[in-house]
Amino acid sequence: MKVREHIGAALAGSAIFPAGRHLLGALAGVNEERWRRLDHIFTHIDLALQADDPKLWPNYLDELQSLLWFVIARGDGEEFRRRMEEARYPQRYAPLYHAFVAAINTEDHLLKINPETRQMAVRIHVGIAHRIRRGALRGAGGQPDVP
Repeated sequence: MKVREHIGAALAGSAIFPAGRHLLGALAGVNEERWRRLDHIFTHIDLALQADDPKLWPNYLDELQSLLWFVIARGDGEEFRRRMEEARYPQRYAPLYHAFVAAINTEDHLLKINPETRQMAVRIHVGIAHRIRRGALRGAGGQPDVP
């Protein structure tokens, strides 16, 4: 079964949590033209975060990391960072924001933040960085596909 079919089946079920519904919905269409626009990806990530779903971090971190990797791999990292700042992510979702900044700039960024924020930021950053390294090793050209 293809990834989109798995996601479609998951979204059709009632056991999926709100944050997961937004993130999986974004992943399902990320390679479709309408989803390539940064505003759609940002909106779904933002809705997942605003859902205040306790299952987001333990159950859907991988999907969130994949979406953030996709944004970076497309070359939209700086624009996405600006959107995060406009939406007050550094204050509202500091670990996520700092993990993303470290992924687009340098991992040293994580050393500049407080230890409480750093612990979760490192956890988020590791998954994004892994995807970036894996993509670089493959030498994939063109638009990335979500793994």
